[in-house]
Amino acid sequence: MSEEKRQEAIKYAVHPGYIISFFDGDRHFVGVNQLIALYKLDPALCICWDRNRPETFRGRVWSDYVHIYPKQNGKYNIKVKALKTLSGSS
Repeated sequence: MSEEKRQEAIKYAVHPGYIISFFDGDRHFVGVNQLIALYKLDPALCICWDRNRPETFRGRVWSDYVHIYPKQNGKYNIKVKALKTLSGSS
Protein backbone atom coordinates (compact mmCIF):
# COMPACT_ATOMS: atom_id res chain seq x y z
CA MET A 1 0.00 0.00 0.00
CA SER A 2 1.42 3.39 -0.96
CA GLU A 3 1.90 5.99 1.78
CA GLU A 4 -0.79 8.19 0.21
CA LYS A 5 -3.36 5.37 0.21
CA ARG A 6 -2.35 4.39 3.74
CA GLN A 7 -2.98 7.96 4.92
CA GLU A 8 -6.45 7.86 3.35
CA ALA A 9 -7.21 4.50 4.99
CA ILE A 10 -6.27 5.50 8.55
CA LYS A 11 -9.40 5.55 10.68
CA TYR A 12 -8.30 5.20 14.31
CA ALA A 13 -6.40 7.57 16.59
CA VAL A 14 -4.87 5.53 19.39
CA HIS A 15 -4.31 7.38 22.68
CA PRO A 16 -1.81 5.61 24.96
CA GLY A 17 -2.05 6.31 28.66
CA TYR A 18 -2.41 5.20 32.24
CA ILE A 19 -5.41 3.58 33.85
CA ILE A 20 -6.22 2.36 37.35
CA SER A 21 -7.39 -1.21 36.88
CA PHE A 22 -10.80 -2.20 38.28
CA PHE A 23 -9.39 -5.71 38.69
CA ASP A 24 -6.27 -5.14 40.78
CA GLY A 25 -6.39 -1.42 41.68
CA ASP A 26 -2.91 -0.88 40.22
CA ARG A 27 -1.85 1.83 37.79
CA HIS A 28 -0.96 0.44 34.36
CA PHE A 29 0.37 2.08 31.23
CA VAL A 30 -1.35 0.87 28.06
CA GLY A 31 0.72 1.60 24.97
CA VAL A 32 -0.27 2.03 21.35
CA ASN A 33 0.52 -1.55 20.32
CA GLN A 34 -1.34 -2.95 23.33
CA LEU A 35 -4.42 -0.86 22.52
CA ILE A 36 -4.39 -1.94 18.88
CA ALA A 37 -4.26 -5.58 20.01
CA LEU A 38 -6.93 -5.13 22.70
CA TYR A 39 -9.33 -3.48 20.25
CA LYS A 40 -8.40 -6.09 17.58
CA LEU A 41 -7.59 -3.44 14.98
CA ASP A 42 -5.45 -3.58 11.88
CA PRO A 43 -2.31 -1.56 12.73
CA ALA A 44 -2.26 -0.15 9.18
CA LEU A 45 -5.51 1.69 10.01
CA CYS A 46 -4.15 3.35 13.17
CA ILE A 47 -2.07 6.33 14.16
CA CYS A 48 -0.67 7.26 17.55
CA TRP A 49 -2.27 10.40 18.99
CA ASP A 50 -0.22 11.10 22.10
CA ARG A 51 -1.14 14.36 23.87
CA ASN A 52 2.37 14.46 25.31
CA ARG A 53 3.91 14.35 21.82
CA PRO A 54 2.25 16.99 19.57
CA GLU A 55 4.19 15.78 16.53
CA THR A 56 1.97 12.65 16.55
CA PHE A 57 -1.16 14.66 15.70
CA ARG A 58 0.06 17.95 14.23
CA GLY A 59 -1.87 18.75 11.04
CA ARG A 60 -4.57 16.15 11.71
CA VAL A 61 -8.28 16.85 12.21
CA TRP A 62 -9.80 15.33 15.39
CA SER A 63 -13.15 14.55 13.79
CA ASP A 64 -11.55 12.49 11.00
CA TYR A 65 -10.83 9.61 13.41
CA VAL A 66 -12.41 7.22 15.85
CA HIS A 67 -10.43 7.86 19.04
CA ILE A 68 -9.59 4.89 21.25
CA TYR A 69 -8.27 4.96 24.80
CA PRO A 70 -7.26 2.60 27.59
CA LYS A 71 -10.26 1.50 29.65
CA GLN A 72 -10.39 0.73 33.35
CA ASN A 73 -13.02 -1.97 32.94
CA GLY A 74 -11.03 -3.96 30.37
CA LYS A 75 -13.86 -3.94 27.79
CA TYR A 76 -12.27 -3.00 24.50
CA ASN A 77 -15.11 -2.69 22.02
CA ILE A 78 -15.66 0.11 19.54
CA LYS A 79 -19.14 1.56 19.64
CA VAL A 80 -21.16 1.12 16.46
CA LYS A 81 -22.28 4.75 16.63
CA ALA A 82 -18.67 5.92 16.31
CA LEU A 83 -18.13 3.73 13.26
CA LYS A 84 -21.34 4.93 11.61
CA THR A 85 -20.36 8.54 12.24
CA LEU A 86 -16.97 7.95 10.67
CA SER A 87 -18.42 6.30 7.56
CA GLY A 88 -21.06 9.01 7.16
CA SER A 89 -24.01 6.67 7.79
CA SER A 90 -26.77 7.56 10.20
